[in-house]
Amino acid sequence: MPELSHLAPLYRKEGDITQALAILERAWRIVDSPLGDANSRLRVLLALAVTLTTQHDNKKTESYFLRAVALLDAVPPALRQADGQAAYHAYEAFLKQNGRNREARMIEKRAVTLFGPRASSSVIGVEALFQK
Repeated sequence: MPELSHLAPLYRKEGDITQALAILERAWRIVDSPLGDANSRLRVLLALAVTLTTQHDNKKTESYFLRAVALLDAVPPALRQADGQAAYHAYEAFLKQNGRNREARMIEKRAVTLFGPRASSSVIGVEALFQK
């Protein structure tokens, strides 16, 4: 899975969204099993959601964000901090891009509850999650 997770952002940056999505879907098939850890599943779901934002498939994009946010409950608190902040921040940005400011504020409030009031200033980029 690590090799795949490094390739997808490269393809996305090059503008080859189709290849990035294919790699991420393959990564999802690998990590989406009872033996796959929740942290890897979270990272792949988040990468799928962020990559899909360029495709303007809002329904599918949001389904990945919702699954990622829901999966955060299964991730140990020590791992939840960076990954969780990135997931909430990316989902909030997606909602704002789609004119859903009220929902974005709710997600932001939930993030503050989980990660503290200064969480948004320490959010790392999604790509950084794949370098761990």
